[in-house]
Amino acid sequence: MFRVPRRCFLLALFVLAALAATALAQGTAPVAKKLPSADKIVADYLKAIGGKKAAAAQKDATYEWIINFNNQSIGTARTLRKTPASERLELTFGNGQIITAANPRSAWELGLDKQLRTLTSLEAATAKLQATLAAPHLIDFKKANVLARVISLGDVATSPSNAPSITNTTSTNNGTSTNNGATNNGTVKANPTSASDPAYIVEFSMRSGARVQYYFSVKTKLITKITSDTRKTRITLEDYRPEHGLLEPHRVRMSLPGPTNATPATDGAPAGELLLVLQSVKQNTGIDDQLFDPPAASENLDVTALLREVSRNQDETENRVAEYSFKQTETDREINSKGELKKQTVKVYEVYPLPNREPVQKLISEDGVPLSPERAAKEDKRVQEEFLKAEREKEKDAQEAARRRAERDKKKQKDDEDGDPEISMFLRACDFVSPRRERFEGRETIVFDFRPRPGFKPKTREESLIAKLIGVVWIDPVDKQVIRLEARLAEGFKMAGGLLVSLKPGAALVMEQTRMAEGVWLPRFAQINLSVKVLLFAGGDFNKTIEWSDYKHFSGDVKDYKIDAPSVKP
Repeated sequence: MFRVPRRCFLLALFVLAALAATALAQGTAPVAKKLPSADKIVADYLKAIGGKKAAAAQKDATYEWIINFNNQSIGTARTLRKTPASERLELTFGNGQIITAANPRSAWELGLDKQLRTLTSLEAATAKLQATLAAPHLIDFKKANVLARVISLGDVATSPSNAPSITNTTSTNNGTSTNNGATNNGTVKANPTSASDPAYIVEFSMRSGARVQYYFSVKTKLITKITSDTRKTRITLEDYRPEHGLLEPHRVRMSLPGPTNATPATDGAPAGELLLVLQSVKQNTGIDDQLFDPPAASENLDVTALLREVSRNQDETENRVAEYSFKQTETDREINSKGELKKQTVKVYEVYPLPNREPVQKLISEDGVPLSPERAAKEDKRVQEEFLKAEREKEKDAQEAARRRAERDKKKQKDDEDGDPEISMFLRACDFVSPRRERFEGRETIVFDFRPRPGFKPKTREESLIAKLIGVVWIDPVDKQVIRLEARLAEGFKMAGGLLVSLKPGAALVMEQTRMAEGVWLPRFAQINLSVKVLLFAGGDFNKTIEWSDYKHFSGDVKDYKIDAPSVKP
């Protein structure tokens, strides 16, 4: 695969999996209160809506709504969901349409300003988490690598009509259930009540940091509210009625944040609480997967040619990277099976690149505390010894580097018509979806999703890994550089049939580069999340973030570095 830089995510996943065998921490957090488990609450919910079997039979569903604001109809809405993890919401107003969607690879939004934006970081992770939960009605959420914990017994009480009522409705013969607001045909509106509705609050999360809170009514076992701090949204679900054998909310209140390009306030329509009243439900109609993909550009964007240009540009870029010293901040988090943070450590290094060998790292602080003078002096001594060793072995390192380059060039000529084995594997193993133009942090970019190519048969371990990846790539079309890369394992990956290492689905990598004033692109950020089992028995969940900053230009020679040892207190 293309490199960002050469130590691409492929190596990162392998290395972390190997390190996991010696970096495991055991133990679970004590339970503060005697509350039912998340599994029990979800099981009760599935039973309440009609049973797990009936819920699992719904592979896709389309919901049609009327949007009310201040007791007036202001538009229509449509929700589409498809298992295992796709969701799309369309809000149509008099001044345009807002679309938000998520699929297993990416999340995106198209605002009233008609600007497409692929979501990133926690915003994207949260949208994908919500789709992962909603599409299958929470069934087998653990198999999707979703964590869950019961936070507390809370109180919904967001409006007098919150308490859901379970009633009957009519259904047409064509599989479409309807609700015209009638009260004499077996359809009953939500029961108004001033009583609060106690609810178990369950937090679902991903190791990437995405979190959403579900409120499950203690009385009815149904979901009454969904909140997200990341997306600043609150959704209240009311008036449950049967639709095709499943209870569905017929009134949904959406509390939206202030004006953004993803809310009606963009062009003057009000932000605040919208009431969606269900009009019809269709299920298992065979919704096309492409409806959840971002809209592709109208122009023909040649992703294959662009990636080859990026690859040809990479060697020169990596040589430039070796001319800079920088600060490297590493944050390691240990997260338990409930999504709770068990431990966090932060180490800050000064990093000095050296020609033809690994850079030298100098530890300067741990968990925000600078090293003591005594420890700092020992660290300085170690670093100086590394520099001296590099100086003594300069010629040997140069010869070894030349040998590796010759072997790599020979392999390219023999095995790879594209000139780069990594990019060639990526081109063979992956399909590219919805190439499009977007602005990312002030720069024009070409963005595309990638997914495994149907029918591809990997021949090597590396190809087997790449063939299981899905994600998104942002490329600067002028400098031919990868700005951002998001990749995730769609399926589990095993080495030696799982006897050596087994990575669970959901293992993910995010990497970003930044453009310096002089035009060179340098790494800025990387995050790796994975759940791994080593040698069949040991296992653990790992979350590592690396940030690079304070770049300073050097020629990269040992003689350029001089470290003044700190004074040691007597």
